[in-house]
Amino acid sequence: MKKIILLLTLALLSMPVLKSEAITVTEKDHGFISVTVSAAKEIEPDTASVSFSVETTAPTAQAAVNENNTKTEKLISALKPLISLDKSDTISTASIEVKPVYTTDKKGNKTFKHYKMENTIIVKIKDISKVSKLIDCAVENHATRVEDIKYYIENDDLYSAALIKEAAQKAESNADMTAKSLDKKLCGVKRIFVNCVQNRASAAYGANLVKSTPVQPQKVNMEVYVNADFYVK
Repeated sequence: MKKIILLLTLALLSMPVLKSEAITVTEKDHGFISVTVSAAKEIEPDTASVSFSVETTAPTAQAAVNENNTKTEKLISALKPLISLDKSDTISTASIEVKPVYTTDKKGNKTFKHYKMENTIIVKIKDISKVSKLIDCAVENHATRVEDIKYYIENDDLYSAALIKEAAQKAESNADMTAKSLDKKLCGVKRIFVNCVQNRASAAYGANLVKSTPVQPQKVNMEVYVNADFYVK
């Protein structure tokens, strides 16, 4: 056993000694400039949506529902010829509500009056010139309320890309001018945030319409906000 230990000791002593070096990599901490800019453009809308409601009342909930279903079906049937399904026009249900209605006397006592049902549908149409016709048709076919008319751009990606580029270039330019005023220069992007906003044009109509007023769509304001941090040295 002693011979084995001795041989191992001699072997270790005869091994070459390797030089050990500690390598430290230090990344220089750069300052940064933060800028916030925006780019905007007014664009003609390519889509409109209109909300139509049918309201019915009856002594029982079932009677209110039955009458409402009949009137709503007639309304939808009347509106369908004005839209183009092949152009992605749609008619969809927004909400349905059935509830009892009460009257309240001066003493605060409630008395059942009737049941009310309200069915609201939304029509989306690409041919925005037909919005007035939609309103006329709806009022003539049991719509008790016409509201929430909105004009917008359905595919805003077609415009947001150019606005993002414009805003990003403006952010870099502003940061560069600021850096130069401090005898610095840009040396990279730390982070960047982009937010696209579409301000839709809208209008509201009451339930007592006999004939709709001609609707003039407004342009949609597209805005892109860019917040960027640029390293400087």
